[in-house]
Amino acid sequence: MKRSITITLLTIFTSLCCLPSGAHAAAQYRLAPGDELEILILNKPELNTKQVISPNGKISLPLVPDRVSVATMTPNEAQEFIKAELAKVLHNPEIVVNLNPRNIFIVQHFLKTDTIVYKQATTIEEAKAYAGKGYTKEIHYGDVINVDIGVTPSWWDNNWVAVIATTAVIIGIIINIKLSNN
Repeated sequence: MKRSITITLLTIFTSLCCLPSGAHAAAQYRLAPGDELEILILNKPELNTKQVISPNGKISLPLVPDRVSVATMTPNEAQEFIKAELAKVLHNPEIVVNLNPRNIFIVQHFLKTDTIVYKQATTIEEAKAYAGKGYTKEIHYGDVINVDIGVTPSWWDNNWVAVIATTAVIIGIIINIKLSNN
């Protein structure tokens, strides 16, 4: 009884803390290629595994001969599905599935220096911080976000050195012509 309560509490805790932030986000989150699942088989720890969902949406499970498709499932649906698949080869498997969602990539274009910096965020909050206050679109795991930072330099900002150098050359030529006429 004590073990059963411990496992139940562990399952609830892991489900709450290891999914994308917020209960609402966890309920709506759909697994996709690139997500990493950590599958813990509590009564057979030697079979624990980490699997990245492949481009065709499948993962491998220990002792299960065929790869299984989990793409488009919610994390809870995937946990129940994986438990059912393992139950075909193990007696009463007790499992916990932890999710490491796809990264979010932010492409920051610094307008003043015309440079591009790539950032990789592991949470939506981190991606919002990289994107800045001006970014108002919704962000999802697996997104690639492009943001412009700063202001585009004016013509003067880009060319002031050339203007001053050209002016100095012209003044030098005028002085040279006046000196040679004397």
